[in-house]
Amino acid sequence: MAGGNTVNRYSWLIGALAAGVLACADLDRAALAQESPAKPEESKTASARLVSSGWNVGCQPAGGAGELLCEASQVVALQESRQALLTVFVTPWAETGDRDAFLLRFQLPHGLDLPAGVQLAVDGKSVPSPVIQTSSQIGVFARATLTETLLATLKKGTTLTVEFSAMNGNKLSVPVTLNGFSAVFAKLTQP
Repeated sequence: MAGGNTVNRYSWLIGALAAGVLACADLDRAALAQESPAKPEESKTASARLVSSGWNVGCQPAGGAGELLCEASQVVALQESRQALLTVFVTPWAETGDRDAFLLRFQLPHGLDLPAGVQLAVDGKSVPSPVIQTSSQIGVFARATLTETLLATLKKGTTLTVEFSAMNGNKLSVPVTLNGFSAVFAKLTQP
């Protein structure tokens, strides 16, 4: 049964979608609390306890005999539910045909204020922001070219902070550990 296999194959994506819905629901509850006249005004910054998978490398067959396409990723999830809030990927940029060209990609939850975009900082210092590319049933996707300067900054850094806003105005600031990033990137560039 093809439909059943598709659901199993994409169950992690369904989990990511659920995380986005949960995150937006939490943000909406916070917004309702702010609108209630019985409660004092609260901060527009949402906070939650987060957990990270750390950096991992995954590979899959890519066309030629024995050829593999590998990417590094890290998932940041809500601690209570373990639902993914943000996934960061480092992938080869196949469109260029250059083995040394990489993209920094982000899978974000639904309910973002798209015109506000996504901002990045490494150890508190701003770095070039990714461009939102598209959205689908599983979330919003953004990407940035992994330039030599950005790569060097990530290798030296300890925390990449990904900031974005929900449609209700709540701001999210998601820390992504850079511990192990250099070693994982080295694996991606091995022949």
